Amino acid sequence: MGAGKATTEAQKQLLYPVPEVEKVINDSPGLEDPEDPAALDTESLAAAKRVFDAQDEVVPRDRIQAMLGELGLAFDADQWDRLVAKHVDNCSERVSLEEWLDLYARVVARDDSYGSRLRKAAVRGDVEAVRDLIRRGCDPRGCDGLGYTALHYAAMGGHLECVNLEVLRAGTTVDVKDKQGWTPFVCAAANGHLKVMDRLLALGADIGAVTDRGRTGLHWAAAKGRLDCVLALLKRGADVRAIDKAGMTPLHLAAQHGHVAVCTKLISKSEKPLSMKNNMGSTPSDYQDQNTFWVKVHGDTSSSSAAKKRRNNSSTTKG
Repeated sequence: MGAGKATTEAQKQLLYPVPEVEKVINDSPGLEDPEDPAALDTESLAAAKRVFDAQDEVVPRDRIQAMLGELGLAFDADQWDRLVAKHVDNCSERVSLEEWLDLYARVVARDDSYGSRLRKAAVRGDVEAVRDLIRRGCDPRGCDGLGYTALHYAAMGGHLECVNLEVLRAGTTVDVKDKQGWTPFVCAAANGHLKVMDRLLALGADIGAVTDRGRTGLHWAAAKGRLDCVLALLKRGADVRAIDKAGMTPLHLAAQHGHVAVCTKLISKSEKPLSMKNNMGSTPSDYQDQNTFWVKVHGDTSSSSAAKKRRNNSSTTKG
């Protein structure tokens, strides 16, 4: 706020805290399979028994791959060798029901047991682990307590290879929202991941998607000072005058958080942006000091305008 103005509780509500994401998902180990697999749930157990009972009286080991396929688990040769073969080798030549159920429990990656591992792999950019877990049956549409899917985490972490995985996006929309209305695109913009942001747009993400508080990707990129993302969003047609539920424009947020270069660019792309008021009646100019911050902003704006004028004059002269 301007010099000498105290920050009220109402003003604090206009701040843009990033949603608290459990740091454990990025910091901790936990992608390895447990030594002893969790017991199969009732539905999985019944499905596995049906597949076994449908076989001939004798079930040879070389039938296991087809049986897993009947349960929706299909592996390429490399995945088979790394993920399944060792468990097949532990079975008798004539596989018993007990051996089959134990093998299936070790191979299948149920959402309740492996969903958090999938999201950890995505936020870490572990492409192989993401592929493996999905091939083993882990549903990429699953989410954590915040509503974040693996695609949200891949976007938040800036992992383009993960975002590019078709299996990660299968069965869901690229604009899937978490419990606060965040899409993967908004996550990428807020965290400054330009390549991921562009890729999601190419996949059909909505550049104007808003969170539950009415905030767009441009709001978040401006609030966080992500100048490269702001430039890209403006170039792609993002609404520079969009307002959230607090009446805040991207310029309000850039000013509030002290991002000079972002303010300069936003001012150059909007008509009379400094006159827009939020729900408290504050204009962007009410944030930061007029004699320091805004002098820099307007100085940069003047410099940018002068440089543009020189380029135009140069082009006219050459013409």
